Parts: sequence; C-alpha cells; structure tokens
Amino acid sequence: MNIKKKFSTVFIVTLLGSVISSAQAQEINTQPRMEMVSGGIGESGMDAIISAQKDYSLKLIFSESTGEYLADVSVNIADRKGHTVVNTNSVGPILLVKLQPGAYTVSSSTDKETKTRKIVVKNTGLSTYYIHLNASET
Repeated sequence: MNIKKKFSTVFIVTLLGSVISSAQAQEINTQPRMEMVSGGIGESGMDAIISAQKDYSLKLIFSESTGEYLADVSVNIADRKGHTVVNTNSVGPILLVKLQPGAYTVSSSTDKETKTRKIVVKNTGLSTYYIHLNASET
C-alpha cells in the first residue's frame, strides 16, 4: 500500500470515529433543556424578571425570614417520581421555571440551611412560592 492510500485510510477511520463519537454524545444527552431564568437584583433586574414571568409557570422567591431577599440559592426540583427536573443555582432572589402542571418537590439551600417543600404547578397562570432561608455565611 502506498503512502497516499495509507494516509487516506487513516483519515477516513479517524473521521468515522469522530462521527460515531459525536453521535454517541448526542444520544447520551436526551433530556430536554429546562427553560428558566433567575435574577431580580436591583430595580432593573426586578423589572426584567417581572416582565418575563408571564412566560413561565413557576416563580420561586427566596428571602430570609426578615423579608430580605437572598441570592445564590441552590435549587433542586424533582417530579412526583423523584426524578430531578431542575438542578441550578439561582443567582438572584427570583427563579422562574417553565414546568408542566403537576406536583413537585423543591429543595432550596444556602450554606446554612436546606428547606424542602411540596409545590403544585397549576394548569394556567403563575404558581408563586416564597421560600424563607437563613443567609449563607460570608
């Protein structure tokens, strides 16, 4: 086999390997990407969240028991079967998520505390829940 044919064969095998690897990677990622947004820091951030909330089914508002807003809250939302559907960090005090109607369990955490709560996302409108946590230690 001459050098040109050897090079062509190696190139084709490498290319085929890349295509197969790419197809396998795409197969593994079968979960749809959840649509969500978090924010609400400052007046303009709050205005942006309020205008966006009409497009979402769930609104979580994080604050201390004093009412002071909390940011940087870890959030896990599981469906009725216990499967995680959202695992994120809310960078602001408000997290908006597009979820199908149904019952869910929300676990929210700071460095100091974790709270778990059952929620229901309604068929229409925005389901809003306030979650009071102790602030993270800084």
